[in-house]
Amino acid sequence: MRMPAWAPLTSLRKRTQQTPDCPNTTKRQYTPPIKKFSTKFAMKLTLRRYSWILMLQFALLGVDLFFNAFGASLARNRLQTAILFFVIQDVLIIAEYVLFTFTLHSTCVHQVGASHIILRNCKLFLVSVTIYFLLSASQHFWIVSQYRLAPGNETTEWPLGLIALSVIQRIVSVFYYYSCKSTALTMADPRFKEEYVDWIVEQLGDK
Repeated sequence: MRMPAWAPLTSLRKRTQQTPDCPNTTKRQYTPPIKKFSTKFAMKLTLRRYSWILMLQFALLGVDLFFNAFGASLARNRLQTAILFFVIQDVLIIAEYVLFTFTLHSTCVHQVGASHIILRNCKLFLVSVTIYFLLSASQHFWIVSQYRLAPGNETTEWPLGLIALSVIQRIVSVFYYYSCKSTALTMADPRFKEEYVDWIVEQLGDK
């Protein structure tokens, strides 16, 4: 009796479906996919370049500390001077965050798609810079409003709410300065600036 032409294919399909798993095979550990690192269009962040960024960040913090200590007294009852000081201080806070973002995007870890390795160590900075900026902007807006309500009055006293807001803003500034320093030390890790692929894979496996 002659077998039909499709019979071998049917038997092969059955054997494939009924073949049990081999007991000697071992399961390989899953390794998260890593994007290929390309330096053609990416700016590589070396330790020398980062040292310049670090000096700029500390300079911005120094100017911000100066405004917190003497800005309100130097600009008292001077509306234009107060607006200038407050705008500069708010811009400096934004510039601090922009420099952090630029540094993060220039690391090898970010370019392979593993930014969370760095961000999980910078949570305090992200929270403190957001709260500090909102408090500073609110304080500055309130002070300018007080100057506009009583222009030229040298004996203008701040309301209790503005004094409380200023105290809270100074307290949060301590956490902001500390988080900037700790984040700068975190970003100085050379593993973020070189192609430590094995270390990145290990960190991805620990998440």
